[in-house]
Amino acid sequence: MLNMATEDTINAIEQRLQDIETEDDLIAKHKKERRDMQAQIQKMKNAVPKGDKKKKKESTDQIAKLEAELDARQEEENDHFSRRTLKKEKEPNIVKEKITEDLENADSDDTQEPGVQNQGKKSKAQKRREKKQAKDKEREVRIKEQESENKLGPRQQEMAKIKAILKQRGLALFEVRPGSI
Repeated sequence: MLNMATEDTINAIEQRLQDIETEDDLIAKHKKERRDMQAQIQKMKNAVPKGDKKKKKESTDQIAKLEAELDARQEEENDHFSRRTLKKEKEPNIVKEKITEDLENADSDDTQEPGVQNQGKKSKAQKRREKKQAKDKEREVRIKEQESENKLGPRQQEMAKIKAILKQRGLALFEVRPGSI
């Protein structure tokens, strides 16, 4: 009887994991389930009248039960998925394909900047950070170009003449920053 129950649960888990091929897909599925559950919890909380302590306690118990069930189910799915991927990795064909994919990824990683990994779909925050880094690099390049151009500018030539005259007289030029004493 116990063996039959575990077979049914394994079949149910396999049914739920049927469309999931990667760990990222599983994580996305779990996040979606968590969001849906949070929405359901919010509806339950809003349905409870303000002064009804009994209903509030019932809904709190039911919420705790739902969260525990979701956590347990997701843990089972994680375990089952990891076991399933381990079985697949033991097959030699898949191992060979994985090695060739790794080699291809290594070739494509050489063209990328160091520290940036090829993750497929990037989050908005990651795209924003990369865009900001690119702007900062471009800004630094422009600043260096401007500095090199300024070395030949009239202001720099005038400062060089002033420093030469002061040096002949045995004096020196000191910069005073604002706010310093």
